[in-house]
Amino acid sequence: MIEHAQFRRAGLARRRLLSTALAGGVALGARAAAAQEWPARPVRVILPYAAGGMTDSQARITAERLSALLGQSFVIENRSGAGGAIAASAVARAAPDGYTLFFGAGSQIVTVPLTQRVDYDPKRDLAPVSLVGLSPFIVTVPASLPVTSLTELVAHAKANPGKVTFASSGAGSVNHLAATALATRAGVEMVHVPYRGSAPALVDLMAGRVQLYFANPAEVVQLAAEGKVKLLAMSFERRLPQWPELPAVAETYPGYALTAWNGYFAPGGTPAPIVERLSKAIAAVVAGPETNTKLTGLGIEAVGNSPEAFRVLIERETAILEAAARAANLRAD
Repeated sequence: MIEHAQFRRAGLARRRLLSTALAGGVALGARAAAAQEWPARPVRVILPYAAGGMTDSQARITAERLSALLGQSFVIENRSGAGGAIAASAVARAAPDGYTLFFGAGSQIVTVPLTQRVDYDPKRDLAPVSLVGLSPFIVTVPASLPVTSLTELVAHAKANPGKVTFASSGAGSVNHLAATALATRAGVEMVHVPYRGSAPALVDLMAGRVQLYFANPAEVVQLAAEGKVKLLAMSFERRLPQWPELPAVAETYPGYALTAWNGYFAPGGTPAPIVERLSKAIAAVVAGPETNTKLTGLGIEAVGNSPEAFRVLIERETAILEAAARAANLRAD
């Protein structure tokens, strides 16, 4: 009787395992089928900024090609405000079905959640899909400042503690934290001067009223050619082919790498097959000669990568920026 009962229990356990396996197989099959059917209707792509900027341009370039590739419209929707947190929050709350996407920047995924309270968790609520493009910040100084390299700039700051000022496009902005991270690693004291955007910051930089600015290449390359500013280094992990003479900050301070980047995110919980299909589509679009040429023309290094590779970039920059936010007493918590 005991053996018979044990046999029945073993048989019941096998049936449960089989039932679980069958249910899992059905679920996997359903998710795979959903990915094959997606997109069956237009896809909303929500942006954190107004129309006309670099983020908007990249989104429209790629959305147009995704529409052609996948056979459904990818419709751009601009929702600015709160440093992009409004748009990010809207996507975080959206149904995880692949029909609402976020085309965002490091600000909404890293710096804004670090420096202000938001109602979304970027790690939990926004799933990386693919990085579209990135560009370095360039360490820029006035033409009148008596330095010609990053090493000389650091030496100048050490010789003048508390007298060297750096501009940013706002407290808590990426270029604010990028400069803070540099100062922390170099062991120098510099004074932060926040501006309402890059234009007034550049005006004061050229006039010598501030001594340092982490600028986007498009903002300063022509100014440097005209002799109005000097470019000392870029915040990339390596030199770029278009500026081979410009060293990376990482050559002096290994591990330092911060970029201005944009990419696609889906709401957390979006089925993996849909995320994978979209990621591959974005990579194909970005690698296409037409898209690649347009992005390069904006000063963007076109990427198009996997969700895993995108996540690695985010985690690396988050670690650097978290340390900078603590140094600047900007942590929201």
